[in-house]
Formats: sequence, C-alpha cells, structure tokens
Amino acid sequence: MRLIQPRVVCTLGNFATKLLTGSPTGITRVRGTPQTHQLGGRIVFLLPLFHPAAALRTPAVKEQLRDDFATIPALLRQALPEPMPSAAEIAEAEGEEAPDEDPPPPADQLGFFGEPGS
Repeated sequence: MRLIQPRVVCTLGNFATKLLTGSPTGITRVRGTPQTHQLGGRIVFLLPLFHPAAALRTPAVKEQLRDDFATIPALLRQALPEPMPSAAEIAEAEGEEAPDEDPPPPADQLGFFGEPGS
C-alpha cells in the first residue's frame, strides 16, 4: 500500500470483500458500491466486485462485473475524503487533554499442545 499508494482497491469476491471491509455482509449486497476504508494507513475507495470465476459460470454476473468495472475511471477521478481525526487530535485541537486509552489485553495464545503459552 505504501509503495503503490492506490486510490482504488477492488476486491474480487466474497472472501476478499469481507476480509478488507471487516463486514460480514456478502458480496451480492455490496458489489459495485464504492466504500471508503483505511487500508495500510491510507484512505482508499474500496470497490467490491464479483470474482471473475463467477462471471465465467454465470452470464448475468459477467454483465454485472463488466458494468462494475466501467465505474472505475470515474472513481479514480473522485477526490479521496480526508481522514477522520483521532480522539487525541480532536482533544488537542480543543486545548483539552487526550483521553486515556487502555492498552488492548494480551491475546490468548494456545501452545502447540493446547496449553496457554507453551
């Protein structure tokens, strides 16, 4: 992401879409609808698309995929939204102390034999 600095990231299929959006919503409901996400520290447009293998099996999906691909040039011309400021940045701008953020709890990790930390 840092090297290429993309403006648009297209996900191909259900698995990639769910992984990058963090949403359980399936590809059929979100395909072709651009979303704004932060990926690799960058704000990008994320465009969920059907997987090309689905287009090979189903002619209607092929047409939908073709239509969705046609939206990419306009999406590339759109200005990216500004990133949202963090709570600390907002507090600093207002002259307040930043809210205390608790560190995340350590991850529970099972060892090879199913014992914690082994």
